[in-house]
Amino acid sequence: MKSMSTIKASAKATYLVLCREKGISRVTVSDLTERANMARSTFYLHYDNLNSLLYEIENELLNDLKMLSISHIYPDGADKYLWLHSSISSQLCKTKENLEWYSLLLGSRGNPSFSRKVYHHIRTEASKKYKSMNVEINDIELDHICSGGLGMFLHWIRTNAALKPDRLAHLMIPPFHDTSNL
Repeated sequence: MKSMSTIKASAKATYLVLCREKGISRVTVSDLTERANMARSTFYLHYDNLNSLLYEIENELLNDLKMLSISHIYPDGADKYLWLHSSISSQLCKTKENLEWYSLLLGSRGNPSFSRKVYHHIRTEASKKYKSMNVEINDIELDHICSGGLGMFLHWIRTNAALKPDRLAHLMIPPFHDTSNL
């Protein structure tokens, strides 16, 4: 008898393959269970439907990023650039581990709501990081930084993570200077 984690891993791996072949919206439970050699009842024992499977996958990806954010606490007096670079770079490395899922979910045949969730994550975490560094930033600046960051992130995903995470992290960090009297 297979363990729950083995069954879920099989369902997710099969779902990924089918979504790449057909697109997320065209995969059916029958497609998945046939390809995974899984009984429909087994699938429904673990998931209500394909949306609940997709929701679980998206939440796992976002939770991985959130856990990394939580683990990077700004130590008072640290170099802001180096700390932020380390934080972003580690999140990009984690993303690279799941590049196939990000490529699928953020690609042209992906899930538009996941893109909004990623943006929300980026904006929330950026706001927290700037506050922890005592960097004042208004909503327009934050939106500008996060929109640009998401654009670079999406390009990086579409190019199969061609840039090293270290380099992309460098490009994503805005300069820290006082613009209040411009």
